[in-house]
Amino acid sequence: MPYGPAISVLVETPVSGYYLLVMRHHINSETVPEWTDLPQWNFKRPAQLFLSGLALNAIMCAYTALMIVMLTIVAAGVFSAAHIVHGLSQSTIVADALLTAATALATLPLLWSYAFLLPLAIARFAHTNNFFDAFDIPFLLRLATRRSRLAALGALIFLSAVAVNMPLTVLSPQISPLTEPSIEFVSIVAAAVIYGRAFRRKVCADERGEIDASSSIKDGATDEHTHNDCLECKKCLNEN
Repeated sequence: MPYGPAISVLVETPVSGYYLLVMRHHINSETVPEWTDLPQWNFKRPAQLFLSGLALNAIMCAYTALMIVMLTIVAAGVFSAAHIVHGLSQSTIVADALLTAATALATLPLLWSYAFLLPLAIARFAHTNNFFDAFDIPFLLRLATRRSRLAALGALIFLSAVAVNMPLTVLSPQISPLTEPSIEFVSIVAAAVIYGRAFRRKVCADERGEIDASSSIKDGATDEHTHNDCLECKKCLNEN
């Protein structure tokens, strides 16, 4: 249908804006919100949700383009290596096995970037309200090395939703238009809460030196956050 993409953009862009709103609420609140505490969907300001969604989608597109370039370079190296191995071994079985293993390894950085680095970039934008902070790669990589069970849980929810939706889209195209939005919305809201709290804890623990030698957040580290204590908060939401 010619109107399918337009309808998808009109529906999913405000949902992306709400994702950003949920993240911002769980990062910038003076006290740690309850897990089920969600900001109200503001029907009176649809333009704000739509613009926030466009900004989030722009960040996702930029990171996706970067990941595709990196994956292309890695894939070219993998195929070249497989061709060389095939010429040396004269065995297609060995070459195919190595190619499969190398391809699987090459996709791991892509999955890691999608499940850990990209959500941190979105959370950084939600935190400072500065679009370009989402591309502060050195800062984001430093945070990404901080081990966090919350971030791992968010990644699990995110990847699980992708793993469920893709087969449904292929195997049951008739019902996927009904199941995909509901699965996507629930997983997005849950991931936004978890990623937001993980970012909050990582930033606060990093600022207060509550990181142990193995880059893990120390037991008992607090994620109480105030704007006065936050060194990374360049432009807090309440001060705009």
